[in-house]
Amino acid sequence: MPRQKLEGYLLNPAHEDGRHKARVFRAALGVIAADWRYLQEAILAGVCDAPVSTVVPTPYGSRCTVVMPIQGLNGQRHDVLTAWLVVGDDPPRLVTAYVDL
Repeated sequence: MPRQKLEGYLLNPAHEDGRHKARVFRAALGVIAADWRYLQEAILAGVCDAPVSTVVPTPYGSRCTVVMPIQGLNGQRHDVLTAWLVVGDDPPRLVTAYVDL
């Protein structure tokens, strides 16, 4: 999962589409843009154990949703919904994520 997806989008309070997600990641989990590696590691660890909750075919591939609990830097634990795009035999690609309050 690319740094830019996490730092530049999900955790960026200045991003037009990601700013609301960034605000909630900060408030709920204490995670900010500088903590992108922490979030990356937490998602990669969580996705291994969490079940896929939905699979929806799209024109671009299959969109899979995986919800996993993540322990924040502030000590709080919340479910984080992640959406992945799977195209053929390529590795899944993170599309988005948000704290599910």
